[in-house]
Amino acid sequence: MKSEFIKNLIKERGLKGKGGRGYIHDLLRLEEYILNGPRGFASGMHYHILKGKYRREWEAIYRELKPKEFEEIMQREREEERKRKQEKERRRREEIIRQLKKEWLEKNAGTNLPPDAFGWEFVDFLERIAKKEMALVD
Repeated sequence: MKSEFIKNLIKERGLKGKGGRGYIHDLLRLEEYILNGPRGFASGMHYHILKGKYRREWEAIYRELKPKEFEEIMQREREEERKRKQEKERRRREEIIRQLKKEWLEKNAGTNLPPDAFGWEFVDFLERIAKKEMALVD
């Protein structure tokens, strides 16, 4: 046992505290995975389950034992989250444009406007605005 975080938990709560021995056993297993990595598919799955179940503890142990690596992981996670948000926003904007286009076409379906009249210019204009706004977000 190398983590001061785990040692302090045992001192404070003993083995009968939150979750008892099973909880401490899980944290020790997390420590082992952090230090030496999972060794195979099953232990890899177990590591990710424990990491999800004890996220705060995982962060504390990882930050303590491998601070540089921890910061790199957290930076990657922040970057991935930023990209997910950007993609979600891009899809939302595209859906709004599709919906506006559909509504406008349905509204003007009975008119005698030729396809290249004001209607298509308006739709193109909306698409250009959306693309410019998306470029500003990227």
